[in-house]
Amino acid sequence: MEKMIRTALAALLVAAPLAATAETGSSQAARSGHNGNGVLVAGGGSCGVTDLAAFAQFIAGRPTVSAFQAAYGCVNLVLPGDFSTRELRHDNSRYFAEVDSFGRIVGGYFE
Repeated sequence: MEKMIRTALAALLVAAPLAATAETGSSQAARSGHNGNGVLVAGGGSCGVTDLAAFAQFIAGRPTVSAFQAAYGCVNLVLPGDFSTRELRHDNSRYFAEVDSFGRIVGGYFE
């Protein structure tokens, strides 16, 4: 019994620093400023599109929902039929998308 307790404690001592390091690595990206796609990432977890010309060019390419989420992962994408609050955000962090019959994003607006 004592051997099992020692093994469990040893596993916890090894796992805890690894878990803390993994969390620190993800939060480092959140504090870095821009993510390379013209998206401002703030330390508090919110973000917003700052390069509107690049964003408009991206939307003009009619991206899929998964391509949008890969490029602008921290921007809240609201699709037709989704429920969302309607408060006004001045940081371009929520995009209400218009989609075509194939499900590709063809336009929309920030709110």
